[in-house]
Amino acid sequence: MTIKATFPDGSVMLFGDSYRRWFDQLREFCATYNLPRPNVVKCAAEWVGYGGLKWCPERALQGELDSEGKGRTLVDFSEWKPLNQIEMRTLKKHVREFPLNDEHVHHYQRRRASITGLGL
Repeated sequence: MTIKATFPDGSVMLFGDSYRRWFDQLREFCATYNLPRPNVVKCAAEWVGYGGLKWCPERALQGELDSEGKGRTLVDFSEWKPLNQIEMRTLKKHVREFPLNDEHVHHYQRRRASITGLGL
């Protein structure tokens, strides 16, 4: 399965199961770039199956498919459907609805520092 995430600014990123599940990849992406939970749809096409690709911009997918070497094209990724109830619950459980504000980020950094012994 491949996931298409559309963010409020209109940018689109694709995710899928590689060495980690799609929701873990999406959570990491949103946390790294402090983004809100995007609008998500799915495609039955298998995610890019080489090199442990975590995510890619929609416009770069054909290049990734070419590198994969299976002869697939963007046509294979043309039927997008809404997530089912279980997938939607998984998305809501794993990806924040709103990005962290500065106060949350500072608290998280302090908490992480105290756990890892890296003190601020």
